[in-house]
Amino acid sequence: KFFKNEKEPYERFDLQKLLKIYEFPLDGNSVKIPLEDRGQMRIHFKEPFYTYPQISFSDVVKNTFETEWIRGRIILIGATDFSLQDTHPVPNGKMAQMPGIEIHANTMQTILDQSFRWPGEFGSRIALIAFIAFFSTAIFLWLGMGIGAISAVLIAGAYFFLARIGWGRGWMFDMVLPMVAIFFTYILSILYRYFTEFRQKLFLKKAFSRYVSAEIVQDLSEHPEKLMLGGERRVATVFFSDICDFTAFSESVPVAEMVSQMNEYFSVMTEVIMAEGGTLDKYEGDAIMAFFGAPIAYEDHAIRAIRTAVNCRKEMEMVNEKWTREGRRTFNFRIGINTGEVIVGNIGSSERFNYTVMGDNVNVASRLEKANKELGTKTLVSETTYEAVKSETSTHGADFQFIKHGPIKIRGKNEEMEVYEVVASLRS
Repeated sequence: KFFKNEKEPYERFDLQKLLKIYEFPLDGNSVKIPLEDRGQMRIHFKEPFYTYPQISFSDVVKNTFETEWIRGRIILIGATDFSLQDTHPVPNGKMAQMPGIEIHANTMQTILDQSFRWPGEFGSRIALIAFIAFFSTAIFLWLGMGIGAISAVLIAGAYFFLARIGWGRGWMFDMVLPMVAIFFTYILSILYRYFTEFRQKLFLKKAFSRYVSAEIVQDLSEHPEKLMLGGERRVATVFFSDICDFTAFSESVPVAEMVSQMNEYFSVMTEVIMAEGGTLDKYEGDAIMAFFGAPIAYEDHAIRAIRTAVNCRKEMEMVNEKWTREGRRTFNFRIGINTGEVIVGNIGSSERFNYTVMGDNVNVASRLEKANKELGTKTLVSETTYEAVKSETSTHGADFQFIKHGPIKIRGKNEEMEVYEVVASLRS
């Protein structure tokens, strides 16, 4: 210790020696010593050990040493041999112990050179650790865990480099707590990302497992950036289907049989829709609404929609054959398809919502489905869908056969429009 309290003088041997030799005033105005709690000073130990010249006691007794060695120097007398057990642990070099007299020499040299090692005020040290923890957390959460691990090493290395620079300027940085802070913030960031991403994936799977295939749900959970849950404008292809003369069918068969056939019909149609990457919007009575191009923005969404229509007919032909053998009534259905800009997203109340599409182009697809009855067709697509298919075919390799109809008047539209009937798939 250098003093007992603020009013009592310094009492350390090495400091008293300096005060006496250099006539430093005891009020401390000339000796600027940064003292920590309990009046302790950090010593700047020289490297390596035994930096200061030593003269053995026997050479003094025999007067066999060079007097020039001690001229103008401060002489300290004490034991340096480790066998005399006047050694103490010091934070320096590879050796764990240093002779007490050499500790005094290092203390005096630190004061003479004013090369104090000052760790700073407690508040500033805590602030530095807090800053490192906050900065590390921000980096880890921003970059992710893989790059975050590399970042943790880089942050620790940069801190160590700055600590070395600060050491040369008299500042002594904490080394343990900042490294612990980096380590724990990295672990906490991993846990935070794990649980937040886990909840997000769980939400996505729960929200979309009813609408899209398991493959799309998995893709969305791994790449949520593909999805905008709040809603957005997007070009998509809307698909509507409806069973012909369903009212007559429902009134002519028992309820259990009707439900059984409807469940089988919906299962077949939905399986084809999802196989093509479509999103099932809703079942409305005997009608099915789906759309292609959201939540995943497939470039060939128009082709996927038409291929769905073609494959639905193929699958239902086999189902109708089975129903005929069973003595049941068969289903004939109409499909309308339109491509255009829609609003897609979670739409509904704060308690219940549905991932759906809205807009005039949705209505057009519904009107096209109904126009089949007037034209005696089975699958009608709009001119925008037809043009989209032509554009997508060169890239994605699909090919269909169309028959042009129109121009015809679509309910809800002031202008007549060209429509096309899908009659075959030349290549799928």
